[in-house]
Amino acid sequence: MSNWLDAEILAERAEDLFESGRLGEAETALRQAIAIDRTHPEWHHRLGLILQYAERLPEARACFDEAAELEPGVVDHVDAAATVSLIAGDFDTAVTRLEQLIRIDPTDEQGWIRLIDAHVDAGRHDEAETTFYLSEMQLTCPTAGCLTAIGRSLFIRQHWNRAGWCLEEAVRIDPRYLRAHHLLAEVMAASGRIDEATEVFERIVKGAPVDASVALSWANLLVRTDRSDEAGAVLRQIIGIEPTNAHAHFQLALIAMQHQRYQQAALTFQLVRRLDRDYSDCDRLLAECLLHLGQAGDAKRLLSRSVQRLRENSPGAPSEESQHSFGELLLAAGMPADAAFVLDRCRQRQCRLGDTEDVDLLRMLAKARYLSGDFDGGRTISRSVLRLDELCVASISNLAIVALEQDRLSTAWAWAKRGRRLHPRDEPLRRIRLRILLRGASRVLRRIAGVN
Repeated sequence: MSNWLDAEILAERAEDLFESGRLGEAETALRQAIAIDRTHPEWHHRLGLILQYAERLPEARACFDEAAELEPGVVDHVDAAATVSLIAGDFDTAVTRLEQLIRIDPTDEQGWIRLIDAHVDAGRHDEAETTFYLSEMQLTCPTAGCLTAIGRSLFIRQHWNRAGWCLEEAVRIDPRYLRAHHLLAEVMAASGRIDEATEVFERIVKGAPVDASVALSWANLLVRTDRSDEAGAVLRQIIGIEPTNAHAHFQLALIAMQHQRYQQAALTFQLVRRLDRDYSDCDRLLAECLLHLGQAGDAKRLLSRSVQRLRENSPGAPSEESQHSFGELLLAAGMPADAAFVLDRCRQRQCRLGDTEDVDLLRMLAKARYLSGDFDGGRTISRSVLRLDELCVASISNLAIVALEQDRLSTAWAWAKRGRRLHPRDEPLRRIRLRILLRGASRVLRRIAGVN
């Protein structure tokens, strides 16, 4: 039998195996066919699909690239390579392949949309804007898809007015373009135009929602406007269509928690963890529910796991926006050393962003350091608090107590004196002064006894 015929038979067998779900055998047969004859681009493409199904994305991309080299100018091979690169989060490679797609067909609107989205997902918003303007030149007129893609970039950067204009223009160009309506409602909600956002969502939904992402955004807005019963109904509709939708279950758990139904919330968070082990903030919120239910041991185990994920920057770690409340929760659970670590991260993030230091955050960080035995660290933070709020009685009291514990009586007395001057009727400060006086008297008595 001729070699080329052997290869054809193996390739056909690989296709049958692939269709029957026997991916490993299909891969072996197709690799044998390619080893005999590497000149068939469709075989490389099919091998790429097998590897994509097996979630071996870099290998899949290499196969699609091989197919593209053998058959230049064919969109399908380049498109597949771009797709697996996006799935893998390899935005640089994805951008390269999408640019190749546009060179093949500069009039393909979807190629431009995907390229803008890839830049946005990579956080390269300047490149996204440049790509948008290039798309306008090549497509001869603005399109709803490209306007929506750049509108998403502007939304992420909180440029509400520009984002709103782009999305309203997209809706005008194509009133049926759901993505534009959805993002426009999100922009309106984020910029405080709640009534207008509500109108847009109601216009989109019109009864039972069918698009899960739109319905979730609508439910979030309903919760923000104290319409949690309606939000719950929307979320249950999503679950009726997609029973394993972790986002919908998570939002239902948040609503239950908001109404202090901690048992129900805990059960729902546990379901979310089964659906998605790495769901951000789920462990933290489940631990909070367990603390309310008196299950401190289980709560601490979950909190320790969340702290470890945060230290390792691994999936499922508490989100940056939630870390202030996470630190507070760790304090409430009696885990001050972990709380100090988390709260210090919050402070560093504020510094990176150039935000004004949060006095409440600093007070909490000082408390965490004191309780964990880091008196020097606590003292440093308390002094930082006083630079921002010179009347802070808690910081003055803590500095006096730490000095007293370290037997630095003159320093303790100076802090207590300053506190009493600013807060003459503060009872805790009065007791601290009394303790300092008693300690000083005891020291004098010991000296006298030593002389005698």
